This record gives sequence, structure tokens and C-alpha cells, in this order.
Amino acid sequence: RLQTGPSSSGRRHVARGAMLSGSQRITQAEHDRLLRTAVHVEPSAPPPSCKGAVGGTHVHTVKKKIHVPVEKEVKVPVVKRELAQKVEKKVIRGTKMVPVKKYRDVQETVIETKEQVVHGYKDVWKKVREPTREIVKKH
Repeated sequence: RLQTGPSSSGRRHVARGAMLSGSQRITQAEHDRLLRTAVHVEPSAPPPSCKGAVGGTHVHTVKKKIHVPVEKEVKVPVVKRELAQKVEKKVIRGTKMVPVKKYRDVQETVIETKEQVVHGYKDVWKKVREPTREIVKKH
């Protein structure tokens, strides 16, 4: 809607951001401001040829369609997901391992060993066999 009212100079003025509806007279400054903010301007038809009195005045109204974008502030709901932190208590059945001491009866055995000297020969990196002595334990 157009909000107009008499200004101090007697001219009509258009409120900033108002939409012009219908045919209305605007000032050159308002026209320039609308052209600066316009997205698209549809030019008017060429003026008709002047066929009339030579000394008379001819008035032609210039009509233009000016597409001006309109801004609106709209609140849009934002859906945001958050992690729900919760604590759950559960009963877990299991077996508890407990150390158990067990005892076993042991029978002691006595082993007697006898040492014996065995005489024999061993091979050496010579062509001669040398006599040796070994201690062998037997049960």
C-alpha cells in the first residue's frame, strides 16, 4: 500500500518501502530510488504522435512497471537433535571367581643313586684314540 501525505512543500511523498498501487505521481528522486532497487523494469509503450493545436500543451502519462523485491522477516522453526544422556541400571548375572586353596596328600619317595666310573674311549680329531673317564649315575 502507498502511504502518502502532504509534505511541508505541499507535494505528496511516498513512505520508504511502500508499494505503489495504481497510477500516482511521484517525484524524480523517488523514481530514481525505485529504479535503483528494482529487479526488472518493463518499459512503457512509445508516446502517441501529437496531432493537435500547435500552441496547445500535450500531456502524456508515462507508465512503467517496476518490479521491486520485498523483504520480509520470517521466523523459521529449526529442528535440532541433541543426544539425550541418561543412566540405566541393569542387573548382570555372572559368576564371581574366588581363589580356593586346595590341599593334596603327597607321599615322599627316597631315591638312592650310585656313582660308577666307566672306562672307555672317545674320538678326537687325531687318528689316535684317547682313554677317558666319565661319571655315570644309575638308579
